Amino acid sequence: MVVDRFFAWVADATVEQRIRAVGPLVRAWTQAEDGDDERDTLEAALTVVADDAEPAVRRALAEVLSECDDAPRHLLLDLLWDEPSIAEIVAERSEALIDVEWIEAAAGTDDDVRFALARRRRVGPGLATALAEVVDRRGAVALVANAGADIPAAALLRLVDRFGEFADLREALALRAHVPVTVRHRVLEKLAETMANLVVLGRRPTDERAGAATRDAKDRATVALSSTASDAEVVVLVDHLRHTGQLTTRLLLRAVCVGDLRFVEEALAVLAHVPVRRVAALVADGRESSFRALYAKAGMPDRAFPAFAAALEIHRELLRETGGWDGRPGDRARFSRRLVERVLTRITILPRRDADDLVGMLRRFAADAAREQARAVVADRTRVVVPALPPPAAEPEIEEAAAVLAVDVDDGAIDAAPEIRVDPSLDRFAAQAPGFVVDVEEEIAEALGEAIAASRIEAPPPRTDELDEPIGLFSHVSLDDVPPEWLEDEEEAFDPPVDLDALRDAGLRGELAA
Repeated sequence: MVVDRFFAWVADATVEQRIRAVGPLVRAWTQAEDGDDERDTLEAALTVVADDAEPAVRRALAEVLSECDDAPRHLLLDLLWDEPSIAEIVAERSEALIDVEWIEAAAGTDDDVRFALARRRRVGPGLATALAEVVDRRGAVALVANAGADIPAAALLRLVDRFGEFADLREALALRAHVPVTVRHRVLEKLAETMANLVVLGRRPTDERAGAATRDAKDRATVALSSTASDAEVVVLVDHLRHTGQLTTRLLLRAVCVGDLRFVEEALAVLAHVPVRRVAALVADGRESSFRALYAKAGMPDRAFPAFAAALEIHRELLRETGGWDGRPGDRARFSRRLVERVLTRITILPRRDADDLVGMLRRFAADAAREQARAVVADRTRVVVPALPPPAAEPEIEEAAAVLAVDVDDGAIDAAPEIRVDPSLDRFAAQAPGFVVDVEEEIAEALGEAIAASRIEAPPPRTDELDEPIGLFSHVSLDDVPPEWLEDEEEAFDPPVDLDALRDAGLRGELAA
């Protein structure tokens, strides 16, 4: 047989010749019938190629075998455990191995091969979980961005815990469909922690004040996330917060002051072990005695009950007066601000020892609502209107055809173009993944900035040697610093260093002589 001569030929063949022989060998193997002696001989020849000392030959074999669904398993495993430049070809393209073999490869290979595994056309939940534990940052982003990857919620949480401080992973999660609400909440927590580290880098306020600012930022993010979540997601979010110890009185009081009663009702139902419909009925009924019994059954502190009861009562009053949100910019913040201010008015009549900390907390809630309302109004007032491009002029042939066909063209309809309005307050996350990442970066940075200002710590002067690009070379210089003679206008005659007329005449004489 012809293949028998391969074993004698391959010993003296050059690298290029051995590379060119890979394709015909694999095609001959795939066309041979099972159980045929020639197929066994061809498989032995492929094994010789897989053991070739030249990496380029083995790489060529990996590229061809990765496209074969029935490629010999032992050859693929040999190539998968080869050097990274060869193994990553099999790891990304081959469909002939099972998840257990891919998981073993993820645990024992290097980051390049894991990156290739994360980019596979299909990544099962087992492989995704294994990769979440060992993959590097580049592989984590590739795994999250892979639409064919079936990543369990636990694996996503693990990736956020490991790399959630990096913006590229958060962006990949923002673009990914069907991210569980628990993962989105963990992303917001990680973002708050990251912003805290960035804002207070170098000079830290007291640990207590910095921790309080971070907690407030997390609570604002949680309430904002719950307001955009579905009913089923709110149930999951409340259960997640309870098991992680984050379902606090402070968080529930902020939610009720914002007007997110759905979140509060679900939380009270979980804490009191009462059906949520029953809780919603008690909250809507407005009887203080019934709500007090529910409040006590949920294990909530007695000191905060007046604030909760007042917030619920004022919420019902505002709904009767205003009908709820009016649809104008900042309507949610305006509603929340009115609610908190009225609650403050009623809470101040309590004894000081019971109302001191509550008043301070409610005043912070009111300040947050005022800032949010102001940002919404500013965003609406500074909305950029992009003028539409004029319609293209009609070609003469088109006009003649319209005249022949007697097509009535409305000039006003042609000239009128839809106005494009761009809202600069929408960031990239909100534009590409609505409802996922709430716009909390500004709130987090502002809260942490207030914490730093309150601690009266001055930031160190910026180091000019660390600036990537200066704003201007002489941006720090004023006119008073410039010598007077630099400001005088001097007109000097242009004195060329050479005689241009002589050069021109010489060039002209050269052209005539030629």
